[in-house]
Amino acid sequence: MAPDRSRLQNMVKKEQEGFKEYAWRWRELAAQVQPALKQEVVITAAKVLITNGFEPGKGLGRRLDGMANLVAIQENPG
Repeated sequence: MAPDRSRLQNMVKKEQEGFKEYAWRWRELAAQVQPALKQEVVITAAKVLITNGFEPGKGLGRRLDGMANLVAIQENPG
């Protein structure tokens, strides 16, 4: 059975997991969600996730074009 949006919403970063690994796991799950999510929805959800689940950094105001940029901004907020 394919995951739904609530499963994606409830996903949390594991204690010993780096942000890059967490972001990869999150993106992999997002790709499986049914009904499929549009890229804009995935990016918006990722922004909310970072804002609510992590210390906001200087880089969060940058435009996010995809998951690679999201990971780069979280790992290098300067």
